[in-house]
Amino acid sequence: MCKVIVKEPEKHIGFILTNHLYSRKPRTFTIAEIIEEMKQYNIVNKDKEIIAEINDLLKNRLAIWIMIQPNNILGIRYIA
Repeated sequence: MCKVIVKEPEKHIGFILTNHLYSRKPRTFTIAEIIEEMKQYNIVNKDKEIIAEINDLLKNRLAIWIMIQPNNILGIRYIA
């Protein structure tokens, strides 16, 4: 995997999110976790945009809703 430098990360949330999820192990997460992880890319205060991108992944069946054990927390699994 190569490192990509994005000058204006807030304009490329979808690209950054997809690449982040692809490289992430495990690919199971909660929305709160992924919003927190996006801070490492200087994407802050963009919760609505991140959630919109996650909804696009769900709509396009690149991610699915799951129940994360052992606490039965609703989460998402990236399956692309």
